[in-house]
Parts: sequence; structure tokens; C-alpha cells
Amino acid sequence: MEDKVVKQLLDKYMQRSEVGIKKYGTTLEQNNNDNFLKHLQEELMDASLYIQKLIGKNETRAWGQFQVLLDLDNCKVKRITVNPGQRISYQYHHKRSEVWVIVQGKAELTINDTVIEVGKGFHVHIPKLSKHRIKNIGDTELVFIETQTGDYFGEDDIVRLSDDYGRK
Repeated sequence: MEDKVVKQLLDKYMQRSEVGIKKYGTTLEQNNNDNFLKHLQEELMDASLYIQKLIGKNETRAWGQFQVLLDLDNCKVKRITVNPGQRISYQYHHKRSEVWVIVQGKAELTINDTVIEVGKGFHVHIPKLSKHRIKNIGDTELVFIETQTGDYFGEDDIVRLSDDYGRK
């Protein structure tokens, strides 16, 4: 998907660049050149913001890291990596539910005080207000995909009940 999005953006950029050249000319007249450069700068900024919204950078936490793969108004998708022996906080959310799909590793999953061991291919729906946590019980990284749905996806919608790292 990323390659397709980047190709579409490059195609859009090239089409608009051609329009810009026709509109502003190819001469080095200062006024036309400045207008064309401003036009290109605006297009690149739009493309950059769009890509950042679609494909986030890695964010590191004490337990591992996550990358936002998709961030839209109606959902957010993350790739979450938990280091061996580490776990996320025991938490719940007011404004979103989540679906987790384990793609690598072994985990101890806790939902509303019920604990089970899970592995690759396991998936679970976590409704709003459900207490949940996941711990990596394997020797390699635990990787899972988290899909959030609801009306708000900010990190400040995390209500931590217990946290190994002292976060509130």
C-alpha cells in the first residue's frame, strides 16, 4: 500500500509540476521562478503531511515501540513491538475499542482480570472500558497489530490502572 500511495503522490506532483511550468513559464524571470518555487513548496508540504498522517514514525516506550501505520478520522492502526519480558500497562479506554492480532511471538494476555497465553495468529476484540494488558513471555520480540475504532484515538485516552514504569 505504501508504494502505491507514494507513486500516486509522485504522479500528482509531476502533473502539478507540469501545470506549474506551463503557468509560470520555464524562463528564469525572478517573479515567475519565485511563484513556481512557492507552488512546488506548497505541493511538497501537502504531500509530506499526507504521508506523515498515513505512515507514522516509530515511537519508543520503556516496554518496546510502536509505529502508526494508518491514522484516519474513524480508525488508527499501529504495529506494536513488546520486548522480551516486558508488558504494557494494565489500562482501559473511554473513547475507543481495539482489535489485536498477534503476528509474532508469545504473549500473556489479560482482559478484565482473566489471563491466557496466546501466540501468532490469535486475535481479540477489546471493547471500550475493558481492562487489558499484554506481556511478552517469549525470548524474541512480540509483535501485534492494533486496530482502534471509536471517536478519539489520542494517547491521553489511556487510563492506567497499573504500570511497571511509573506512568500515570
